[in-house]
Amino acid sequence: MIYSAFVTITLSLIYRTGSADPVSFVLKQTLKGHRDDVNSVAYNHDGSRVVSGSGDRKIKVWDMENEGALLYTLKGHKSDIYSVAYNHDGSRVASGCGDKTIKIWDMENDGALLNTFNGHHGAVTSVAYNHDGSKLVSGSEDKTIKIWNIEDHSTSTALPLTFNGHEDYVYSVSYNHDGSRIASGSADETIKIWNTELGTNINTLMGHTDWINTVAFNHDGSRLVSGCHDHIIKVWDMNNGGALLETLIGHTNIVSSVAYSPDDLSFVSGSYDHTVKTWGAGIDLQGHQALNGHTSWVTSVAYNHDGSRVVSGSSDKTIKIWNYVCPPEMAPDVNNKLQCISCLHGTYQTNEGQTQCRGLIINESNIAVGLSVSFGVVFILLLACLCTMNRRELRTYFRYKWLTYFGTKHVQSSGFDNEMVHMEADNMIT
Repeated sequence: MIYSAFVTITLSLIYRTGSADPVSFVLKQTLKGHRDDVNSVAYNHDGSRVVSGSGDRKIKVWDMENEGALLYTLKGHKSDIYSVAYNHDGSRVASGCGDKTIKIWDMENDGALLNTFNGHHGAVTSVAYNHDGSKLVSGSEDKTIKIWNIEDHSTSTALPLTFNGHEDYVYSVSYNHDGSRIASGSADETIKIWNTELGTNINTLMGHTDWINTVAFNHDGSRLVSGCHDHIIKVWDMNNGGALLETLIGHTNIVSSVAYSPDDLSFVSGSYDHTVKTWGAGIDLQGHQALNGHTSWVTSVAYNHDGSRVVSGSSDKTIKIWNYVCPPEMAPDVNNKLQCISCLHGTYQTNEGQTQCRGLIINESNIAVGLSVSFGVVFILLLACLCTMNRRELRTYFRYKWLTYFGTKHVQSSGFDNEMVHMEADNMIT
């Protein structure tokens, strides 16, 4: 009993000493330049660039290594731009537009237009690259999903597969990490999972009660998150046939965009309630942080690759950059974003004795405090127990302990019967 109390008290004090509030986001900067709704935003892989697409028919590329300075303004579309996406190495940007076209832009040549794909018969609402950048998936108001071979330069050879199955507009598409699956969300209130090689529908997820505006796989493909016109977010278990894991209520208006963090520990959502919300991050998914700052609908959200920043686009014509901020006790250098995020993930280590800091810190000083207090408490408990015994009980107790411990060691070295020693000790306390 006393041993159990010692362990429990020590561990609880060590952890309590190192506890910290969950990592949170704060607004870092606001980018202005678009003259209409910002409908889509995305980071490149190294986080040095942000691309945005707008109802002003323009794409803008922002230099995040130079305080968000505007690098390029790309023109060519003839209607609202609904979706933009970087490929993995950041060399290409794809855009989907209300003019029914997809354009590919060369980020290694000042954003020069590389190609225009025609094939959809309705507005292109969503585009996404596979991981190696060789293919692009698009969803459209023509109710179809199409996969394009990006290295091809004509529509006829660029279009290997068209997926049919939705009964209404397709608003969102997402590749899983290995490129074997695509998820699509539709105004028909369903999510469909597709085999990318065969173009076949392998599963249909139902549960939302209105248009599904956004879907996103996590990094390892085990989860899918969806956001809906019904204000609801749902999380689906892709390792268990798409079983529903969570229904999350927090937004008070249409959920327009969702994105998983690169480490799969959390995701972010944007809504017409003017807020960005972060979910998870080491706490129960029902917990969330609301990021306030936009003055109109939040239309698009995305993480950078190390998870230290979130970008959001809005109908207020602005783009906002949100940074993680660690409490001082969570990371030795709270200005080091990588250290901060590593703390969140429980992997950060230093040479000063810190070994873990996922929402808490465990270091040598914490252990010392925990052990000191625990020894004190256990000593008091032991003293209280001894005070309840009379002299004869005390003498019997210590003689019993001597026989069962020291006596055992003596008889083992002397060759005597160990069982006889324990019988004598047992007789003493009976």
